[in-house]
Amino acid sequence: MITGWLPLQHAGRDAHDPVRDDGTILGRAVRFIHQHAVRGIHVRDVAAHVRASRRWLDGQFVEHLGRTAHEEIVRVQFGQVERLLLQTDLAIEDVAARCGFRHPEYLSVAFKRRYGVSPSQWRGRRIRRSRRA
Repeated sequence: MITGWLPLQHAGRDAHDPVRDDGTILGRAVRFIHQHAVRGIHVRDVAAHVRASRRWLDGQFVEHLGRTAHEEIVRVQFGQVERLLLQTDLAIEDVAARCGFRHPEYLSVAFKRRYGVSPSQWRGRRIRRSRRA
């Protein structure tokens, strides 16, 4: 049995910004994801790092964060995609490579599914909005 879990949600802490250094297995898993998601890791890599089964780890993620470990990896990757689209002039191919996507086409398809527009359209809209503000 794996022990050492403390709830990540405390007064004043946001569930979307979990404590990554709380020393628990889940905390270590979240920290690993935040440090390595843009390298194209998989849930099996996270589970191996914290020495837990994938099934148990996913159960902990869903129970305490409301999303699976895979969803957390993708969330972190897309956070970096957004930052790079807004803060750089990198081509989509370079953004994909820096965010752990093996193929830029996959990034484009996944991005459009997630945001409803292509990465280029999203970048253009955000930049225009920031200029107006």
